[in-house]
Amino acid sequence: MNLQDLGVDSSLTIPQNTETMLAAGGIILLSIIIVSIIIFKTKWHASMLPLFIGLLAYGVVFVAVQIITGFITVVPSVDIAVENNTQMLVVLQTLLLAAGMVLARYAALKIVTTKHKQHGDIMMVGAGIGLGDGLMYGLTAISDYVMCTAFRVDGLEGVINGMAEADYKSMALLFDQLTRSPSFLWLLMGLSVLVVYLSQIILIEPAYGVVKKELEPYWNVVTFVGYALVTMAFKLYDYKSVVQIEISFFVLLVFAVGLFYYVRKGTFGKIEYETKVENGDLSVGKNLKKHIK
Repeated sequence: MNLQDLGVDSSLTIPQNTETMLAAGGIILLSIIIVSIIIFKTKWHASMLPLFIGLLAYGVVFVAVQIITGFITVVPSVDIAVENNTQMLVVLQTLLLAAGMVLARYAALKIVTTKHKQHGDIMMVGAGIGLGDGLMYGLTAISDYVMCTAFRVDGLEGVINGMAEADYKSMALLFDQLTRSPSFLWLLMGLSVLVVYLSQIILIEPAYGVVKKELEPYWNVVTFVGYALVTMAFKLYDYKSVVQIEISFFVLLVFAVGLFYYVRKGTFGKIEYETKVENGDLSVGKNLKKHIK
């Protein structure tokens, strides 16, 4: 297999602002994650333990999804279909991950709520699960940043020289994406993961309501569909098309706003949380009402 077979032009160069946009997306994402955790910790008196439990739950589900996907894609005829249509693999992984997130939220909340039942603690579980999405993006962004530098210094042919065929193909396709996509795409990718992170925090509330039996089990379906739509919205586009990129990001924002509105409308005032009062005892309050004092 050569570069011509892959449709990759090694003479192309990476747009000048690509590394800047990659870094900007990552910095914005990291900043919001840190700020949100600080707010949950200081203003809502959350413990840090729920954050790590949420992150652990995400990690277990992520690894399980990778294993399941690996088994599915080696099934005869399925492997050929996936190789010829990478978007099918994206959809498959997203649906499996969305289903796994339902289980991750349930398991993490069951563990956390044995000792931590304040609103901030529950939000911290969502932040921990969302942090998993952020870390996966961060590792990819760092790798892409490093490869940008390598491609600029050695060129595509210098980088792929001597590589195995599988690595050769993936590296050539990465080069094609870096050279043919508009540089602002890499900023939007960071912002899209930020939207997913915030969605994880939003979705933890109905998940907690189901665990406490204060909401109907159908909210698990809402969290599954909501996460799947938000995660998938900015993945099914042609990276060479500016119009498709802009439309996909707009659709992502529409899904996220709609999800936030639906969850707020359906859960506000229906879920009880424990909250500390001045003497240090615990009392029970509904949703966010205790925070609007």
